[in-house]
Amino acid sequence: MLQKSPSVSAPRRLWATWIRSDVPRWWLPAVITLSSAYVLLTLLVLAGSDVTKLDADVYDLHLVPISSPLRMAVQLWVFLGQRAPAMVLAGLFALWCVYRTRSLLPMLMYGLVGIGFVGSVLSIKFLTGRVGPRYTDIAHTVWDGGNIFPSGHVTGTVVMYGLIALMAPHAYRRVLTIVAVVLSVTVAMGTTALNLHWLSDAVAGWFNGALVLLIVWAITPHVHWLIKTYGRRVRDWHRAAAGAASPLPFDTTALRLSDPPTTTR
Repeated sequence: MLQKSPSVSAPRRLWATWIRSDVPRWWLPAVITLSSAYVLLTLLVLAGSDVTKLDADVYDLHLVPISSPLRMAVQLWVFLGQRAPAMVLAGLFALWCVYRTRSLLPMLMYGLVGIGFVGSVLSIKFLTGRVGPRYTDIAHTVWDGGNIFPSGHVTGTVVMYGLIALMAPHAYRRVLTIVAVVLSVTVAMGTTALNLHWLSDAVAGWFNGALVLLIVWAITPHVHWLIKTYGRRVRDWHRAAAGAASPLPFDTTALRLSDPPTTTR
């Protein structure tokens, strides 16, 4: 007798469809751990726990005050984590990878990472509405000192420089990974020392950036397949529509005069 194949649940089919097949064993535990830590940290911050007391203690240290000769250097270093320079550098590197590999996958990954980075940071900032060290009465306005959690500086550093390490040739990947880690740690320390962010904002930025990188790396092949599949369908539909709209070819045989009948004399 033929045995029935075991049924696959809908969540399993969804997982098998969207997640690439070559993910390492540590990928799922890492995503679960980071997500759990991120949620827990967010709840502790919103609840006003000892985490916020630690933030205040670090703030009171005034590690790099305005009068410090190091302030300008720290500000320039922290600038590397801003959205504009980080995204420009990563975008240029992605274009170079496109030229080198003759594939649009690097630009697709760059676009997905950018959407994940900006979307996740802005949405969580708005939902938490946490006021930063630059106090303001407008908690839910990003550019007025509110919406400070998580740190966009740190998230951008983790995501964009981590993406460069992911896209780099294998021979340089380890070195660029170390560079990305050093940048993410030092930019987080710098933005906290300048009192631009609370310490927990920087930690949340690490969690958020790492999650964006892990998820985008895992789903990029499926997104690439979807784009090619639907792009092909749209192209075929356009060709069919163009063919249906074009005039029928002119058939001269239908209008040809018949030969005159022959008569016998």
